[in-house]
This record gives sequence, structure tokens and C-alpha cells, in this order.
Amino acid sequence: MSFSIAKIFWYSLNPGTLLVLGVCFGTFFLWKGWTRAAQILLTPCALLILLLSLFDLHQMTARPLEERFPSPDTLGEDIAGIIVLGGSSNGAVSQSRSTHSINDASERLSSFIELGLQYPQARMVFTGGNGSLLGARYKEADLARTFFESQGFDPGRIQFERESRNTRENAVLSKKMLGEKALGRWVLITSATHTPRSVGAFRKVGWDVIAYPVDYRTTPGKHEIFTSLSKGLPLFTSAIKEWLGLAYYRVLGHSDELFPAPLE
Repeated sequence: MSFSIAKIFWYSLNPGTLLVLGVCFGTFFLWKGWTRAAQILLTPCALLILLLSLFDLHQMTARPLEERFPSPDTLGEDIAGIIVLGGSSNGAVSQSRSTHSINDASERLSSFIELGLQYPQARMVFTGGNGSLLGARYKEADLARTFFESQGFDPGRIQFERESRNTRENAVLSKKMLGEKALGRWVLITSATHTPRSVGAFRKVGWDVIAYPVDYRTTPGKHEIFTSLSKGLPLFTSAIKEWLGLAYYRVLGHSDELFPAPLE
């Protein structure tokens, strides 16, 4: 039930959705002559567009998430396993084209292969099913298998968890699948903005993973001005989703920390 609630909750608060609705209803009110109502809707929409187009609101929103867990300089030799979260596939395109179409989170997959080659003794897990509210026939784990095969990486080395629909289920179902094999030092690969929430979810199930953030989108110490809305809005949306997700996971008890941090 919480999965469906979370999906509906996010769709209703998605900045892109709110922006479209605000502009559409604001324009409708303007044509009806309801000037005050139109101003109430169109003014914040125009302000958001301005902040995302002329200033780096998207960078300021996403940077704290990406910098929460630094990328490890070295992992050492005693790595028991490597786990990568799904979210790198364009599922509908992959299904309709009978191929594996990947999105801008593809560095999750390339880093997974890279670490797999670096640590041939380590167990490897790909976790990801289908996160669609209405459901779909494809499973991301199945798509990933074809991708690894196409890259010449033996999928026989990998255990595929294909039933999870969100980050919490990634942690719960992967640990259940592995059992005692989840012991030891495990590396968790996911996008940098998603790392804090992921680590919190894995810690909640008693799995103290080593964060390995990838897919960075921000530039430390640099402020962007006069960027494009098409660039700013997706990153801003992704960051807002993670901030809301952190709060949601804490409230529901899926994480013991509001903003997980590296352990001392």
C-alpha cells in the first residue's frame, strides 16, 4: 500500500507536474478574467522558471545530496560483494525495441562492470524489478542481463533480484535473497543524489554498505548562471524527489536517519 501512496504522492508534488498545471490553470483563469487567481498561479511558476533558467537553483538543491557521501579513494582488497541498484533502463523503449535502452544513470552499470573486473572474487548483485504504479511486463533485471551479455560480461557471475519496486525493496529483497552471503564488506553503487536514501534503507535492514556514488550532475564550487530550463528542471526534479524521499522513509521507518551520513 505504501508503494502506491508514495507514487501518487510524488506525482502530485513533482515540480514539472505542478509547473504545467500552474501554467495551464493560470492561463485559463486569465482568459476567464479572473486576474487575481491567475496571478496567484502564474507568479510562482514564472519565478521557478526564472530561478532554473538564470540561476543554479538545481545545483544548490542537488549538491548537498551528491556531496553527502564522498566517492571512496580506495576500497581495499576484502570486498565480499558489489550491489548495484536499478534505475538505469528506459523500460518501455527497451521492451518495444527488443533491446536494452539505457538512460543518464548508465554509469551505475559501467561502474558495476568495472568493479566486477577489479574484484573477481566478489559476489555481484543487480537489484531492480519494475517501479511502475500500473505495472508492466518487463523486469529491469532481465533487461540488465541482456546488457551485460552485450558488453561481454558474464551474467553468470551476477545474482539478479527482479521483484523490487523501490529502494526499500531493493534492500529488503536483496538481503533476503543472499541470506548469510550478505555478510562482509559490500559496495553499493547508485547515483550520487540517490546515495543518502539508499544507504539509509540498507542500514535499516542491517546491511552496512560502502557507498559508491556515481552519475554526478553538479560541479563543486562552481555556480551556473544563464542555463536552460531543459537542463535545470530534470536535476531539480530529481533532487526534490530525493529530499521528499528522505523525509518519507524516515516517517515510515524505512530509515533510522533523516539524512544518512558516512559513519565515523
